[in-house]
Amino acid sequence: MIRLLALLLIPSILVLGATFSEPTSVSPEKLAKTYCGSCHLYVAPSAFERSHWEQAIFPRMALFMGVYANDSIRSVFAGTSTAFPVQPLLSKENFEKIRAFYLKKAPITIQLLTPQKIQDTLIGFKVHIPEGRIVPPGISMVRFGVDKTIYLGDVYAKKLFVLNSDDLSFQKNGSIAEGIVDIEPSGDDVLLTVMGSFSPTEAASGALLRLNTQKGQIEVLQDSLQRPTQTTVGDLDGDGDEDKVVCEFGKYTGQLSWLEQMPDGLHRHTILSRPGAITAQLSDIDADGDLDITTLFGQADEGIWRFINDGHGHFEVKNLLRFGPHYGSSHFQYCDFNKDGWQDIIYTCGDNADFTPVLKPWHGVYIFLNDGKEQFSPFYFYPMYGAYKAEVADFDLDGDLDIAAIAFFPDFSEKRARSFVLLLNEGKKRMQPYTFPDVGLGRWMVMDSGDPDGDGDIDVLIGAMTFEVPGRPDLVTAWKKAGIPFIFLENTAKK
Repeated sequence: MIRLLALLLIPSILVLGATFSEPTSVSPEKLAKTYCGSCHLYVAPSAFERSHWEQAIFPRMALFMGVYANDSIRSVFAGTSTAFPVQPLLSKENFEKIRAFYLKKAPITIQLLTPQKIQDTLIGFKVHIPEGRIVPPGISMVRFGVDKTIYLGDVYAKKLFVLNSDDLSFQKNGSIAEGIVDIEPSGDDVLLTVMGSFSPTEAASGALLRLNTQKGQIEVLQDSLQRPTQTTVGDLDGDGDEDKVVCEFGKYTGQLSWLEQMPDGLHRHTILSRPGAITAQLSDIDADGDLDITTLFGQADEGIWRFINDGHGHFEVKNLLRFGPHYGSSHFQYCDFNKDGWQDIIYTCGDNADFTPVLKPWHGVYIFLNDGKEQFSPFYFYPMYGAYKAEVADFDLDGDLDIAAIAFFPDFSEKRARSFVLLLNEGKKRMQPYTFPDVGLGRWMVMDSGDPDGDGDIDVLIGAMTFEVPGRPDLVTAWKKAGIPFIFLENTAKK
């Protein structure tokens, strides 16, 4: 998802328009930790190069702190959103102390990681490129459906495409509002989450739709959503019907909400009012017979939060993992990776749609192990610039879990950008990476895994989004010309 850089929220200890009392003899570092760390984890100066702090971060940080350079800028931003205060949240003197501290301590350059050697042959998979083309491809959703169906959502064409997974032929398509990002198939009906605007906006133009694929009829179940990214279905209040949990990413504002199924329709309830909700999973964490929610937030105060259900749709919140606002959290998934009976977390970070994208050595695929007491500790990290999603399965059928991952913001200066990687588990924290020669035919933003051919092994589907690459217009031209909307990676472990 397209996001803003960092430092987006007004510190929670301050109130818009309120007077404030500032420390007068505090070190610049403590000032930074007080103000910058009041609503998200403190970010050390070493995280970015000095020029990036100076040219990209601090000019925008000033806006969110209400430290406007002049009245003209103030008139443009002040009060237009809760993110832009009318009155400054700290004095200009203290803001300049913080800025000087960062520019003094930040390195001229940051050390990037040496990429692990990768195999160019994708072991155990056959690569299928469809004959059908979409120019330019703008795939915002791919999903294996039932009865050998593949669904594609295209943000540029504003269409939903239905394909046959046997021959990858296009069967039908229909016009839908901008940004289909999630789908839940159920017989002839599918539940569509429509973002409403792919580009960041405060407008609540997203919606939840029900589509009858046979009749082509669309019903609006819920409108006025703030750039929703996912809808998960389950009975949250124990009344026997189907409720919905919606991740509303938003921009400066957003929320995690649930839609209660009532006789007269859906009633919307806010669980947590804040931007950045990306993906949620429902499960009975505390084994009390009702569904709890675990959600990844990827804006400003990034991390994974758990919401424990009291059985009636009221939730108690607990943080599981917290990440800095510069991480670019993109996806998480539960799985028992080490087979000890406890659900571990696979997490990716790599969202890099910043004002000035830079390579970030902390981007990649992480495994956090559960100690059985819901405490999660880091176990494994695979560096992968721009990592956007990971799918976990026993792809090679050897009894352990492997990982397939995509990156939307890889290092495009490499001869073959690592935009898709298959990590085969060799045990003892060793994961061998593989890719395929044609990986550069598209820019992979979305992915799904499943067994559409029913042969007992897990296939992978990756979807392409044509998007600007600073300094590399040749890549965008090539992707547009090729018009390849997706690639189907057929698992041959059972062949």
